[in-house]
Amino acid sequence: MRRGALLTLSLALVALVVTPVGLGVGGGNSGLSTSPPAVPAATTPSSIPLHGPAAVPSAPDAGGASGRILVGTSDGAAVPNDGIQSNLTAFPTVTFPADSSFQTGAEEVIGGYEAVFGLFTNTAMAPTAFYTIFTNTSDQTVRLVYWVSLPILAGAPYDFVLQRASGTVWTLSVNGQTFGDNASAASFDFGASSSTWLGGIGFSELAIYSASSTVPSSYLATAALAVHRLGSGWYVPQNGTANYTGPTGAAWGAEGRIQLGGLAPDEVESGTSLAPLRNATGLWSTGALPVTVSLSFTGSSVLGLSVVGVDVNVTTLGGAPLGGVPVFLGDTLGGSASPPTVFTSQDGTSASLLTAPNVSAPSTDVVQATVTILGYSGSASGSVAVTPAEEVVIDATSTSVTLAPGASTTLTFQTLDVAGHPYPLVALTLTPEFAVGAVGTYGGAGVVVQPDAGITDPNASFSATLLAPPQAGAYAVLASVVSLGAWGHATVSVTVRPPPPSFWTQYGPSRIVPAMGVLAFVVVVAVVALWVRRRRGKHQPLPEMDLRKMRQDTEAGRTPVGTGPPVSRTPPGSSTP
Repeated sequence: MRRGALLTLSLALVALVVTPVGLGVGGGNSGLSTSPPAVPAATTPSSIPLHGPAAVPSAPDAGGASGRILVGTSDGAAVPNDGIQSNLTAFPTVTFPADSSFQTGAEEVIGGYEAVFGLFTNTAMAPTAFYTIFTNTSDQTVRLVYWVSLPILAGAPYDFVLQRASGTVWTLSVNGQTFGDNASAASFDFGASSSTWLGGIGFSELAIYSASSTVPSSYLATAALAVHRLGSGWYVPQNGTANYTGPTGAAWGAEGRIQLGGLAPDEVESGTSLAPLRNATGLWSTGALPVTVSLSFTGSSVLGLSVVGVDVNVTTLGGAPLGGVPVFLGDTLGGSASPPTVFTSQDGTSASLLTAPNVSAPSTDVVQATVTILGYSGSASGSVAVTPAEEVVIDATSTSVTLAPGASTTLTFQTLDVAGHPYPLVALTLTPEFAVGAVGTYGGAGVVVQPDAGITDPNASFSATLLAPPQAGAYAVLASVVSLGAWGHATVSVTVRPPPPSFWTQYGPSRIVPAMGVLAFVVVVAVVALWVRRRRGKHQPLPEMDLRKMRQDTEAGRTPVGTGPPVSRTPPGSSTP
């Protein structure tokens, strides 16, 4: 690829307005490119354009300028390789004028493509991790991806590693994370399992501006262009040489171990605060250098879950202190150092605090201090005795609480030793949690605990208020001991549900109301019947009738009783006896 393509890239990038939502893909693609277009494979160096500074394109306007520093190596042992690494220290965010940008990062030709990655910023975009891929034959951009959701903090290190994953597919990571947290964005099939062209390896810095320089006053790459050699691990090239392309008045400085003895091989400091770079300037002339690392503790033993101080010292083999060297601290029993990576001061020393792991029996914890800058090689180990932490029993007034939505209650915790005696002045934290897998658990706000931390009083008690969320569900509060050298925890289950319905709410509408309706109807019918009976007066009974006798009388020709003519209504006369 023509190295001037990077300038063309940035000229295009300064015009982009990127919305910081996840990953943005250039080139007008609606998704991430996973398969490159077919291009002729570069099988020999002669088929690839000559590596080196390219012609600088026109400045953005009459008062602007553009410039580029490119660092390469002539160490033939750097190829073939199946990975390239560049550790960049983020530069501060600044406000750029229109048509201005700055970027720094590493690049490598792999098969028929060139991969470029690092940090980029322009008028519309704060410093952002980017990954772009060009074809070598036409400089066509086949991938351009930003990782705008990755926080870029000024002064923090960002370790970019592009390495072959399998076959001819290579994957980019930043600080151990897959680029973009997206395998499609991070992986690309370069059609080659290794990089074989020495001239295709580089570390570059590119500035384009319209009015004033966009180059930071000072920034650092603790590893500019280390490579991963097949079967032998990471390798720092034996030398590095820098060249500048651009107007003389726009030049800035880049220095390495040759200029600044405190830097490691492959470490490059750049910026406008340094003397302008002259072409073909050597920056380092050796590979990784062995250094002496020493380790000591503020105590020979420590109680589990308590802290012990760790002191680190880094010097040259001759005893001269080395400042600015990153050292990672780890241990064999699973403790944690804070911070885990320390940087030595100018006297070569640094310090951290190791929180010892909890153990069930006295144990020995081996602590390892390892220099992580690739230009130096050194480590040391030491051990500290760890004794078991003291167990504290947390006793809650209730292990299960039921609340109505929005209701509150007071919960009291007491701390005891394993024998059941009060254990006062213990630091506790109360953490609301959702009950995993519980039916009815919602993803909204959980139980609110106030206060959520404190120390038990002289009576070994600590009280807090629990406020139920508006959603019904199953929740929990985890009480944990956070005092150094002690451990213990307890869980209080919190069930949030509406109060049980009243008798009327449960039975009134469905049963009581219909029953009362039926009863009212019966009462009305009874009243009406009584009223009708009273209107008719006393009831006259019917005369008794013997049906059998009536039939016999009929058969005998006798007139049955009760069948004669009706009794006259005429009053009886005087002749009637």
